[in-house]
Amino acid sequence: MVLMYMVIVLLLFSFLYYKMVSKRIDEEAKAQVEEKNLLYSNIIHDVKTPMTSILGFARALKDKKVPDE
Repeated sequence: MVLMYMVIVLLLFSFLYYKMVSKRIDEEAKAQVEEKNLLYSNIIHDVKTPMTSILGFARALKDKKVPDE
């Protein structure tokens, strides 16, 4: 009888530990996804910014709004 209670307690603690570890893994995975998205966002911004300037200047040259020199 005592052995049965010990097994039940062990199973209960194992389940609770699994839930705790699972929650921490999920939180860490979400944090890593957020960091990855922020990194991609920053890279895209850094690429778009110079391209916008280049495209604007190219349009100005095309429309003859600035001298060719």
